[in-house]
Amino acid sequence: MKRFGLVLALLAVVVFAAPAVAQEQTGQLVGKITAEGGESLPGVSVELKGPSGTLVAVTDARGEYRFPRVTPGAYKVTARLQGFQTYENSRVPVALGDKATVNVTLKISAVMETVVVTGASSGIGLACCVRLASGGWRVFGGVRTEEDACRYLEGGPMA
Repeated sequence: MKRFGLVLALLAVVVFAAPAVAQEQTGQLVGKITAEGGESLPGVSVELKGPSGTLVAVTDARGEYRFPRVTPGAYKVTARLQGFQTYENSRVPVALGDKATVNVTLKISAVMETVVVTGASSGIGLACCVRLASGGWRVFGGVRTEEDACRYLEGGPMA
């Protein structure tokens, strides 16, 4: 009889402990990334840093990303795509058994280019066009430098 009671007690422990083991120990982080016009952005690199370490996902054709199993805690989410400004949010909470959603709208970045042209003077005279105070235009040649143009406009001889 003692054996039967011991077996019954062990069986009860196993039956009641199984659901506790099966409970979710993680959370999820999902979202969609779009452009300012509402278009989905595929190929965006999404980085998640926090208690689970550093995880990386790439958005699919619908602009969606998913981190299916992350340890609960606060995370930093970074989204990058060439031609767009980088998005960062350093306070994204993920709760146990919960699905956190972070939808992002990326702004187009301002592209700035500088073109530098260098060269040497060929010694050939240039023609200049000057707008006169009267509103007309005056074209003159033989100008090799900026100083020549100033002298000509002042009525002096060119070098």
